Amino acid sequence: MRWLRWLVAVTATVAVLGACLWLFRFASWSWMPHATADRWVVAAAFASVTAGATLAAGAWWAGRETPQQADLAATEQGRRTDQRAWAWRSQITQVAGDQHTTEN
Repeated sequence: MRWLRWLVAVTATVAVLGACLWLFRFASWSWMPHATADRWVVAAAFASVTAGATLAAGAWWAGRETPQQADLAATEQGRRTDQRAWAWRSQITQVAGDQHTTEN
C-alpha cells in the first residue's frame, strides 16, 4: 500500500500546483503586476513554493511505514526482522528464533 501513499502525495502536489497557478494567475489583487508575462512569473513562483511545501509534507507522510506492516511482512516471508530497543535501568534481551529452555 506504500505505492498508494505516494500516488496520493504526488496527486495532491499536482493539484495544489494547478490550483495555485490558476488562483494567482487569474485572481485580481492590487499588488499583482498588470503585464501578462509578469503575472505568469509571479503565479509560477507562488505555485512552485506552495507545491514544494505540499510535496515535502506528502513525501514525509508517504515515506513512513508502520512497524506492524513491515514486521508482519518480514516474518511471514522468513526474512530478517529489525528490532530497536531502549532501556533505562533495565535489561533488554533480543533473541532470534526460538528461545526455548529446558530445565533438568
